[in-house]
Amino acid sequence: MLISLLSCIRTGKGYFLDLFKAVTAYPKLSGFDLMDEVVLTGVCVGCGACILSCPTNALHMVDGRPDLIVEKCIRCGTCTVRCPRLTQILIQRYKLHERAKILTSIVGGE
Repeated sequence: MLISLLSCIRTGKGYFLDLFKAVTAYPKLSGFDLMDEVVLTGVCVGCGACILSCPTNALHMVDGRPDLIVEKCIRCGTCTVRCPRLTQILIQRYKLHERAKILTSIVGGE
């Protein structure tokens, strides 16, 4: 896997770089989004990675789930980047987007 990643970086092409571009282009990354996408939807596993990564201590645990202190959140996105569940969600969205592009090209090509 590391060799594949290094090859992608060297050539400037490939799945890993496409995935990275898609995730970094996603405009919605902050503590508010973490709450909307992960906590409120029930996919949070309560690992605490978001809390440990927050530079302003805007997150704290309540009943095994992170809770946002709105006044402290600076919308830096650190919590969302560290969240393993949000990363999975973004990867799934990227894959769906890629499939939709393929289907569109097939349907449009007929």
